[in-house]
Amino acid sequence: YFKQGDVIPLEYCWPPMHGLPGWLIVHKVPYLTNDAKSDTQIVQELCERFGVRTAISTPIVTAQGEVIGFFEIHNKRDGSGFTFSDQELLLAVSRAAAVAVQNALAYRSLQVAEQSLKLADRRKDEFLAVLAHELRNPLAPIRNALEIFKRADGDRTVFRSALNAMDRQVTHMVRLVDDLLDLSRISHDKLELRRQHVDLMTIINQAIETSHPLADRERQTITLVRPNERIELDADSIR
Repeated sequence: YFKQGDVIPLEYCWPPMHGLPGWLIVHKVPYLTNDAKSDTQIVQELCERFGVRTAISTPIVTAQGEVIGFFEIHNKRDGSGFTFSDQELLLAVSRAAAVAVQNALAYRSLQVAEQSLKLADRRKDEFLAVLAHELRNPLAPIRNALEIFKRADGDRTVFRSALNAMDRQVTHMVRLVDDLLDLSRISHDKLELRRQHVDLMTIINQAIETSHPLADRERQTITLVRPNERIELDADSIR
């Protein structure tokens, strides 16, 4: 049923035992009368305004036993009363309608499920693409640190600097792999931000550390102009 464009429940339009639909909602079996004017289940306005003399009504019932609608027919053209054969015919139509409605609802549910699966799949692809990009970032400075190890020639200061760089980047990678293994965040397309108070220069230094190998390979120079005072951020230092 519709009212001003909104779907409203059948029970709202026809309260239980009110009119034929209300009777069908309760009893879930066909109703037949050939004397509508004196029948207590017939809304008398139908008789007065539309000349209803006879009526037959059958419920549209789902496999779960829920009444989702009804058919109601008034007055045969030849003026005769309704028969039980008429009732069986209308009941057969009602059963076919119930199947059709349930098939349509099932098809709509399948469409919704399919759209949800497509959305989840797209989110997964986007999530993995972001993580794949992030996972590549620490690899360059780690490889660069290994090259420094090879050329350090026993210089402990160089060793310590390279080890610190590798430790930072491995810590980053562990964090990213943890995200990758968290399947619930993949399905919801959410990357967790672990915000904390962090010095801007710490983040800039990490970015330069990540970019140096590429800059060296391309024979480019990175020039950094440091701020005169400490700048603190509320941020995720890795992301």
